[in-house]
Amino acid sequence: MIQRIQSLFILAAAGFGIALFFVSLISLKSSDNIIVFSASKAWYLVVLLSINILIMFIYLFGYKNRKKQMLTGKISIYLWILWLLLFSLFVYLQYNMQDVTNITVHFGAIFPCLIIIFILLANRNIKKDEDLIRSMDRIR
Repeated sequence: MIQRIQSLFILAAAGFGIALFFVSLISLKSSDNIIVFSASKAWYLVVLLSINILIMFIYLFGYKNRKKQMLTGKISIYLWILWLLLFSLFVYLQYNMQDVTNITVHFGAIFPCLIIIFILLANRNIKKDEDLIRSMDRIR
């Protein structure tokens, strides 16, 4: 059921997740060099990002069981929050923050936040579908 609005939200979130492999997120400028961070800087970030994208596609094609689909969405939100925390910890620990003179946040840094918003919107619409089907069962 790709034509549902929640499926479009999930596809948009998966597209932003795939785009995270190719965009830079943050660049740090110190006195002697510029360091650009992307999602593929550390192996554990790549593994968690790949798992998140795989879960997004499981989430997309789990439309036959809406309760499991909503649970998968919640798990996906938690994993994206974990990814954000690990990425910020990686940036903080990898380079000494005392000698950084300038931090530039690139447009790719909002992608994880957009993904979480799209998953929340998809879960809200899945809940509406579930409520509609329950109300139809009450009428019978």
